Parts: sequence; structure tokens; C-alpha cells
Amino acid sequence: MNVFSNGYYESLEHRVVVTTSQHRYSMAIVFGPASHVMVEPLKELVNELNPPKFKGFMWGKFYRFRRSSKFLKLGGEYLGARHFKINQ
Repeated sequence: MNVFSNGYYESLEHRVVVTTSQHRYSMAIVFGPASHVMVEPLKELVNELNPPKFKGFMWGKFYRFRRSSKFLKLGGEYLGARHFKINQ
């Protein structure tokens, strides 16, 4: 959402803390672009006064890298939208 909105909307990162004293129920909800989609700020939100704040990236490549890297290691930084931010 952060990239599509050119930084207008923030996406919050979160983790779940599991306790051994209670049961935890989870429901997987998967949605997102197809793997061949280029994720970049929407053209309607970019102009001369509001230039792109993020470089585009292929969703499939991003998702595969994120799932196979530090995303799985608690305490480590993992690939996120901030890595595609353009310094202005």
C-alpha cells in the first residue's frame, strides 16, 4: 500500500506473540498482485509536484526473496518497501 500510494498510506509491520498458556487460532488470508506485476506508485498519484518516492519492483521477485530471507528470522531486518524508497 505504501508504494502504490506513493507514501501517502503507511503499511504497518506486525508480529504475533504466542503464549503457551492459551490456544491461538489463525486464519491465513492471502492477497496481493500476481507475480508478474510491477509494483510502483500509481500514475494518478505522481506528477511534477509529487514525484515518485519509490522505485518499481516485480512483486513475485520481491515476495520470493522476502519469504526466503531474513523475513523468517526474528530480530533481523527483512526486505520491505523502505528498501525501494528514492532519496530526494
